[in-house]
Amino acid sequence: MLKISFNRHKILEWLERELLAILAVAIVGLGTLWVAASDNAVTTMSLTVMPAGGETITVLIPNGGESWQIGSTQNITWNATFTITDVKIELQQTVAGAWETIIASTTNDGSYPWVVTGPATTTATVRISKVGDASVNDTSNVVFSITVPAAAPGGGGGGGLSFTLYPAIDDVAPYSFSNQTDVVLQVRGINFTPASYFTLGHTTIPIIKYVDAHNVQLKVPAGLLAGKYSMSVYNTPNVWMVWGRLIEITVPVKYAAQFVRQSESRITLQVGQTTSLWVEYKNVGTLPWTNFGKNPVRLGTGDPRDRNSVFRYLWSPFNRPAKVVALNSKSSRQVINPGEVGRFTFKIKAPKTNSAYKEAFEPLAEFAQWMSEPVRWEITVVSKPAKTPAVKQPVTGKSTGSQIAPMPNLPQGPAAFYDITESWLRAFTNFFSRLVGGLISGIKR
Repeated sequence: MLKISFNRHKILEWLERELLAILAVAIVGLGTLWVAASDNAVTTMSLTVMPAGGETITVLIPNGGESWQIGSTQNITWNATFTITDVKIELQQTVAGAWETIIASTTNDGSYPWVVTGPATTTATVRISKVGDASVNDTSNVVFSITVPAAAPGGGGGGGLSFTLYPAIDDVAPYSFSNQTDVVLQVRGINFTPASYFTLGHTTIPIIKYVDAHNVQLKVPAGLLAGKYSMSVYNTPNVWMVWGRLIEITVPVKYAAQFVRQSESRITLQVGQTTSLWVEYKNVGTLPWTNFGKNPVRLGTGDPRDRNSVFRYLWSPFNRPAKVVALNSKSSRQVINPGEVGRFTFKIKAPKTNSAYKEAFEPLAEFAQWMSEPVRWEITVVSKPAKTPAVKQPVTGKSTGSQIAPMPNLPQGPAAFYDITESWLRAFTNFFSRLVGGLISGIKR
C-alpha cells in the first residue's frame, strides 16, 4: 500500500516561491514597467505627478532679478499647455503679501504687455493661473524690482518726473500666412504713435493705417522667405519691445486636394468579379492638375503608400489605378484648374480568396507631392454560387407510323420508404398478433 503525506506549510512556501518567479507587470503613470521577479528583488521606480488634467503654467518673465520702472511697458511672458484658454495675472509687492490683479482674464498666447504700476519695491513677484481653476498656476521663482524713473527737468523751469512710455504688442492677426501675396496685419497693443514702425526679423514693416494708440494696420509684402520671425515695435531710439509669439510665413501649397465624394464605400464581389470604383477631389492648391506632362496627377495606393494591392491586376503600373480626368470632358489631355473638381475612375478584380479587404488610395502629383488623406473602401469577396445541374428531358422515340406525342413532364410521386428496423418490427407485431389470437381462441373453446 502506497502512503503519501503532505506538509501544508511546505506546499505554501513552494507556491509562494514559484509565484514570485512569474513575470510581473506594473503600470506606473502613463508608462508600463516589466519586472522579472525572483526570490530577492529590489526595484526602484520614480513617479511624476502632473496637475489635474495634465495642465501646466510656467512663468518666464519676470522670473527673478528684473528691474522694471514705473510707467514703462513690460511683457509678462509664460508657457502653458494648449488646453488652457485664458489666464489670470496677479502681482504680489511684498513677500507673503496680498495678491493684486493685473488682469483678470487674458488669452493664453504666452505674452501680456503690462504698464508697470507703483509703489516701488524690491520684493515683487508675479503669479499666473488658469481662469476657472486657480490650482493650475506658477509664480516667479525669485523676486524682482519695481523702481521709480530718474528725475528729469520739467516744463516751465520747474522740476518733475519724466516717464518713458514703452510700446508693446498684445495681439497680431493673422500670425501665420503665406508669402504668395501681400498680407494686411491687424496689430493691437499700447503706446503706438503715428511714427511707430514694426519689424519682422530684420525687415521693416511700416504702418499703413494708424487707428489709435492701441490699433494699427501693417502690410507685409509678398515674397518674404518662409520661416518664423519675431515682431518688434519701435517708438523712439532705444524704446522698443518684442512680441512674445513668433510670426510664421509659409510657402503656398502648390498641389493640394480636398475630398468631395466617392462611389459606394462598402461593396461585395464574387471571386473573379470585376467592377468600377470612382472618387472625386477638388483642386485646392495653386497649380493646375493634368494627366500628362512632368507631374501627372494620379490616384495611388495608400496606407501605406505605393503598396501592392490584391486588386491590382487591371492596373498599370500596379500601384496607380487611375489618372485624373475633368468632369464632362472628352479630351485626352485633361486640365483641372484650382477650384475645379477632378475624378479618378478605375476597375478592380476580386481575388480568388474569400475575405474582407480594406483598400485605401490617395491622389498625388507624380514626382512632386501626395495631396490628401486616404479615401477608403471596404470590399467583401465571396464564393460564386454553385451551379444547379440541368434536368434531363425524357427521350421520345419514333413510330413507324404516326408521330408519338412526348410524355408531359409530370411531377413524380414520393419513393417507397424502406427501413429494415421497421420491417422487423412489423414481422414481430404480426407474429405476436397471431399468437395472442390463437390463445384467445383456445380459451373460448
